[in-house]
Amino acid sequence: MSRNLGQTHCEFCMGDVRLVEEPRPITRKDADWYFAMFEGMRVANAECVDCEAKYLAWVDDTALVRNESRHPPPTPETPFFDLSFRSTFNDEHGPADVPKWKVVRHVRTTVEKTPWADIDIAARDHEIADLTARLASQSEQLQGAIDALRDKEVELEQAQGECTRLAKHFDATLAEQLRLRKALEGQFTRINDLSSHVCSLKADLARTTARLIMATARANSWKKLARRLREKRAIVDHDVDEFSHHCPKCNHHNPTMCAVTGQVKKLKAAIEARKAERDVGLALLKRLKAAEVVCEGVKRLYGSFCSDSLIDDALDAWRHAKEETRCPDAATPTPRA
Repeated sequence: MSRNLGQTHCEFCMGDVRLVEEPRPITRKDADWYFAMFEGMRVANAECVDCEAKYLAWVDDTALVRNESRHPPPTPETPFFDLSFRSTFNDEHGPADVPKWKVVRHVRTTVEKTPWADIDIAARDHEIADLTARLASQSEQLQGAIDALRDKEVELEQAQGECTRLAKHFDATLAEQLRLRKALEGQFTRINDLSSHVCSLKADLARTTARLIMATARANSWKKLARRLREKRAIVDHDVDEFSHHCPKCNHHNPTMCAVTGQVKKLKAAIEARKAERDVGLALLKRLKAAEVVCEGVKRLYGSFCSDSLIDDALDAWRHAKEETRCPDAATPTPRA
């Protein structure tokens, strides 16, 4: 169900509809529930000239509050642009809107005949010539339009070919970009692996340097211990020689000589123990020299991965430990008189 009929003639007899009052703003009595939607529109009561059916004419909707205007303003030839039944305000009539009269229309057609001989032949020929000229002109225009259309078709085909070529070039470029991206990802992965390997090599170098420093310190301590043992052995040998010089006639039956002989034996055992320790120290010294050779090899091997400053700092620390490490004093046996 719609609010309007969508026509300006009578719904029942197809007769003309006329206004029976001056146009006025629509009221709530006219539109009922739909007043807010059509507020501001100008309307007027109207009826059919022949059957006197009752209508509400829609005169002007340019002043609608909620909707924009969709129809031109009224004129004397078209005083309204649409109709609705007066009592229902829609396209279905109510009891008060029905016609008062039943209208039956009789239509008769009159045919006017003119003899063929009375037609002006010259005028007809002139008209035919004009029509022929117009037809030729239109044919030329049509042929020109057809030629232009063919040219446009050729240009369209060329444009389509260019588009196809560009699409293929774009696909090739995209494939190349994907290939380069995969290659770059592989290079990045390899760089990350190399970085991890370099970090592990740095850690190994640091551990090796620390071990070399510790081995150097131990070797220095053993070297100092060996030097002290040599000094103590020289002292003991000197004491023994001196004792033998002062007591050349003593034998083992002399109690004092027996005590001295026992003390000498103990000193000799201590000397032999110190000799063993000295041998161990010499072996450690050889290992230290081998470690120095290994350290130089590590420097040459890992010089491309580690900075020279890191390796030089490690070697300086090792040399400093080598010079500063002190060996505890060994117990020196004292010969008895």
